[in-house]
Amino acid sequence: MIWTGFQFAIGLMLARTKTIKTVLIGGEIEANDEAAFGLDAMEIVRKYRVDLAFIGAGGISDDGDFTDYTRIAAEQRALMLKSGQKAYVLADRTKFSRRTPVVIDVAAQQMTGLITDALPKDDPAAKSAKRRWPVILAHA
Repeated sequence: MIWTGFQFAIGLMLARTKTIKTVLIGGEIEANDEAAFGLDAMEIVRKYRVDLAFIGAGGISDDGDFTDYTRIAAEQRALMLKSGQKAYVLADRTKFSRRTPVVIDVAAQQMTGLITDALPKDDPAAKSAKRRWPVILAHA
């Protein structure tokens, strides 16, 4: 698994599991995301192929596109999706119809599914996402 930023605690936990190879990627820390982004991080991501990739998104458009606040974050997330044999986007209910400016380039064959806590009712982004991607509802 490849992890960036705030997932450091999760990375440490996974590193203690003998059957999981864990790589933490450095880069410039984005305070809003508490994640590492940048050209250095993207160069490292290009060198790996992983079984599972989990990425976040800044928003989900009314068309069901995943979006982010900056181009560098969107491009890095797209690279991470491409690196995974199976790839999931993690987005809680607050991301639906959130307007963030940069589309994360995701081809349908790259996406295994969208994992969320809930699909907001009567929300155009939730309806579009459900039509475009397999949706998995996470329960606590």
